[in-house]
Amino acid sequence: MEQDNPATRDQGTDKPGRYGNEGPRSAIEETDWHGLGKERFAVDIADRLYKLAHAGEFDAVVLIAPPRALGEMRQRLHKEVGEKVQAEIPKTLTNHTISDIENLLQAA
Repeated sequence: MEQDNPATRDQGTDKPGRYGNEGPRSAIEETDWHGLGKERFAVDIADRLYKLAHAGEFDAVVLIAPPRALGEMRQRLHKEVGEKVQAEIPKTLTNHTISDIENLLQAA
């Protein structure tokens, strides 16, 4: 699975909102669209793994993801998938070559 998740600056178009009718007005923090996309992707992966596990498509799985995404996935994994997780590697592999990824897996 791949995710098309551009940077927040490329996704948001409005200025941050403001609140407060009297006295000083405060800005509301801008939504982190990129971060939300990452969380949704982790949920999508967990759902997909459940469907594959339920269909008997794999007996074991190794999860490799950035630490935050891995934590998000771990919370969302169904018990059936969790029992098949053999290892978790909290690592960002963006822009790594296939041979680098293979070496990392062999080392783990």
